[in-house]
Amino acid sequence: MKIIPIIFASILLIGSARARIHENFQECVTRYGNAIKELPSKAPAEKTVLFQKGGYDVVAYFIKDRVEQLIIRHSDGSDFEYEAITSLVNANAETSKFGPATKGDKKNFSFTREDKRVVATWVDSERLILIESSEFRSAGKALKDKKESTDGF
Repeated sequence: MKIIPIIFASILLIGSARARIHENFQECVTRYGNAIKELPSKAPAEKTVLFQKGGYDVVAYFIKDRVEQLIIRHSDGSDFEYEAITSLVNANAETSKFGPATKGDKKNFSFTREDKRVVATWVDSERLILIESSEFRSAGKALKDKKESTDGF
């Protein structure tokens, strides 16, 4: 019965790490406190910032001062309970809601918001939750397609 206290403690800590897609930088500072550090950004992100709160690392990727991608993991690298994953995912529902989890393979699974504007994925090998907007995914795909183009040869 040791698992019950672990689940309860995880759920209590989640409240402080409810990362939000589409928040601006100042809203993130209000939610998490000052950024730990700014990280090197790769397109399409214009700014990438690491926050820590409540035992979680939150990496926020900004485009036009709005979070368009989040990576959430425990600061100590430990695993998440399924309830913690769904709680963090549902915090990003905004005015929509997420559908049920769909399996990618044995350990990875995704949630898609009903309005199709946000996808959240549990990446088991990295022990992290990846939450990204359709805008971020589209911008990243456009950059990749542009780089791989043979036009003009």
